[in-house]
Amino acid sequence: MHAHLVATSEKGVAWATLSARGHAAHGSRPTADNAVVRLAQAVAAVGAHRFPVVRTPALQRFLDVFGEARGLAFTDESLAADLESLGFVSSLVGATTRNTATPTVLAAGDKTNIIPAEASARLDIRILPGEDEALRAGLREVVGDGIEIREGRWWSATEAPVDAPIIGILQDAISHDDPDGVVVPYLLPASTDNKHFARLGIHGYGFVPLRVPRDFDVFAQFHAADERVPVDALHFSARVTERILRTA
Repeated sequence: MHAHLVATSEKGVAWATLSARGHAAHGSRPTADNAVVRLAQAVAAVGAHRFPVVRTPALQRFLDVFGEARGLAFTDESLAADLESLGFVSSLVGATTRNTATPTVLAAGDKTNIIPAEASARLDIRILPGEDEALRAGLREVVGDGIEIREGRWWSATEAPVDAPIIGILQDAISHDDPDGVVVPYLLPASTDNKHFARLGIHGYGFVPLRVPRDFDVFAQFHAADERVPVDALHFSARVTERILRTA
């Protein structure tokens, strides 16, 4: 089986800032409410936390198709190990199994001998469909008391039907050039401009038809300094895309 992934859902994207406040003081006189220490504890807690697994329709369809093709159970107990066996696809799909909050930027004092009155950390947050409030509540519990959470931009996840007629059209186009190809719905852990169309009630599907060598991690190439695909993969993509546009 050659899997050709189609994103029927996309994780939402949000930014948030954690802030801790305390009394400013000279470094020679430690305080009990050091903002840097309190923030560091909250950041470490966020980094170590794993939100619960949520089997969205897109994730479940992916697991059903791959489970049947590879003889994998994808039970709650075996999910991590079964995903790991999928090679480079495992990290992509693994990121779609749960909400995530990743600390990315830290800011505090600028003088080594001064305890600052405030310290902050920025988080990159990726949200599963319908999980906005659960994520907010979970994050609040993880960081604990004494930490302010200030939300920045917040775009909720998108979700389109996994059994829409367009999936069949994509499958027909793929089958013409790749008889062993199977179009498999999945949830994209990143975000595209589709989030703006979703606000208008438009269902979007992310599909890049590429047939690459088994050991070529095409997802790792996205946004890389030397972003590239093999030339024959580009030709395959052009043929399939032309057929989709002609038959859709």
